[in-house]
Amino acid sequence: MTVLLSQAIKTDPLDLRCSQLNSPREGLNMLEWFKKNESGLKALSIFIGVIVPLTTLSFSAVKYVETNNRLASQKTFENYHLIIGRIGGGEHADIFVAASNVYELRNYPEYREFSIRLLQDMKDNWASGKNDVFSREIDLTIEYLSFQK
Repeated sequence: MTVLLSQAIKTDPLDLRCSQLNSPREGLNMLEWFKKNESGLKALSIFIGVIVPLTTLSFSAVKYVETNNRLASQKTFENYHLIIGRIGGGEHADIFVAASNVYELRNYPEYREFSIRLLQDMKDNWASGKNDVFSREIDLTIEYLSFQK
């Protein structure tokens, strides 16, 4: 049994073995192996010491950007619906405030299709009798949004 164990230790591919006889000729002990591979271990530790923090930093940066994009998208959504609410004041809304809010719809190209349908419906239902400024702004905004892609 001792002979088989000794042979298994001698064929260890990493040379990480302890000598049963404490003789340097039997093989390298752990301390000698570290001394022999010191420069490689230093390079490995430097590599790990740089890569791990950079990976963590990169992951954090990606999450930060994703969170900011999600928050910006939510804020845009809320602003868009605030503007739609201001326009939809109907007969009681100030014409010039409503016209300026119609103009602001140009800043939301991601809602282009809905805005065009909404403005067309507004024009057909109640804007034509309200005021030329408001009707004209609806027409100009519909035209502007129609050419956006």
